[in-house]
Amino acid sequence: MRKSDGYYAQAQVAVGKLDLMASWGITRIFLTNYDNTKIVSSLDPTVSYYQFSIIKHQEGISCGGVYHVKPCFTSTWTYSGQILPGFLAKSRFST
Repeated sequence: MRKSDGYYAQAQVAVGKLDLMASWGITRIFLTNYDNTKIVSSLDPTVSYYQFSIIKHQEGISCGGVYHVKPCFTSTWTYSGQILPGFLAKSRFST
């Protein structure tokens, strides 16, 4: 079984009728011995490659705000996105 972990941090501040929020998070994947196993090409025995291409980590952010129009009515906006697409822990093809 492949090990993984993840972390996140979030913060919020209230300024009058406006609440501002922001967060950041990361998930990581740890390779197993099986992930590091190379396969020899049946077409060219001098070429070997990794069976899997695994994304090692991904990071994301989110931010937003809440405006309190009335005590029982709010207007909210949010944004979330991936700031780093991660990278492959091992290139699938190698010689």
